[in-house]
Amino acid sequence: MVCQPLNVAGLDAGNARVSLSMTDKRERLEQEVFDLFGIQPGTTDYNLYRIARLAALGTSSRYSVITMFAPSGTLPVVAYNVNPDEVDLSMLSSCQVVQRTGQAVFAASPSGVIRRSEPDISGDLLEIGSVAAVPVYDAGKKVVGALCVARSRILSDLDAPTIKTILNDCVRLVEDSMGMRRDAMHDGLTGLYNRRTFDQQIEVEWRRSLRDRSPMSLLILDIDEFKAFNDAAGHIAGDNALRRVACAITQRVRRAGDFACRFGGEEFAVILPSTDIESALLMAQSIRANVAAAEIEHPAHPDGPGRRVTVSIGVATVDERHFECYSPEQMLALVDSALYRAKANGRDRVEAGTWDAFPETRPGTETAESSSVGRNRFTRKQ
Repeated sequence: MVCQPLNVAGLDAGNARVSLSMTDKRERLEQEVFDLFGIQPGTTDYNLYRIARLAALGTSSRYSVITMFAPSGTLPVVAYNVNPDEVDLSMLSSCQVVQRTGQAVFAASPSGVIRRSEPDISGDLLEIGSVAAVPVYDAGKKVVGALCVARSRILSDLDAPTIKTILNDCVRLVEDSMGMRRDAMHDGLTGLYNRRTFDQQIEVEWRRSLRDRSPMSLLILDIDEFKAFNDAAGHIAGDNALRRVACAITQRVRRAGDFACRFGGEEFAVILPSTDIESALLMAQSIRANVAAAEIEHPAHPDGPGRRVTVSIGVATVDERHFECYSPEQMLALVDSALYRAKANGRDRVEAGTWDAFPETRPGTETAESSSVGRNRFTRKQ
């Protein structure tokens, strides 16, 4: 346990200046937190909020915050009685000490009270006399975050053991919540994200691309003749093939912010933010070639023995010309129709969808035909 005077030196308030570079850094940090812990910054995580509230009330503290540590920095993800973006510098400083030392921190203000001009959510000025922070661990016992509480009075030596016990109990709840969240977000067979997470992520990336006026691309991959594979080799061999295909995908989808998931059955999806159609097609061809290079033997290919597992891929891109007139559902329909053409034109190939196939509509006013996803509109070849 580390006990030290409250120190906010080194935290430059001038970093609050808004700039494009700071926005990019923030988005990268938020993406890392989502990828590592399954926490979507900018949305209210009510489970974590209840834990933060319990920590504050249990320790007679006025404020509490849960922060997560990522390669790009430290991010407050949920707070009680204060906005996460306005957490006091003394609390952030204590969380950074936890990150560096891996130990609990109890810090007291030499002057007794620290005041800030920004009010908390109740409209009162922040008053902090002492701060306590304890580490949050992942399954491998690595420090990945901190739970911090701030009190309006000085922390006594008699208070510290009790507060540490209460905070450690709350930390275990945070760790259990993160473990369940990771399980709920990922496909148990391949380790990729699952369809539920895809549905959330495509909405997030659509809004981000709309705001930044940057392109976004979507790939849907389908393993060719997979039913015949399963019928001949059995589902255990089929599961192993799915894992190897997933591995081949992740070997190519490595850029920060790119998103790969198991879409369902033998289908996979890849979201590529800030990616135009030319770059998306290159990525699709790279994935297709990497799956072929894995040399997964297909025991019952219609073209005869000695054939390998291949994938067909549909690709679509939206840019500033499309955001106002189309929706994520229509993009999914477009990429699915491109995948259908790849199947119809011989499989083991990449096809791109064009928006000419869709009449321009405003999101929320599409017709049933224009908004229905492709898997409900096409009978796809295996």
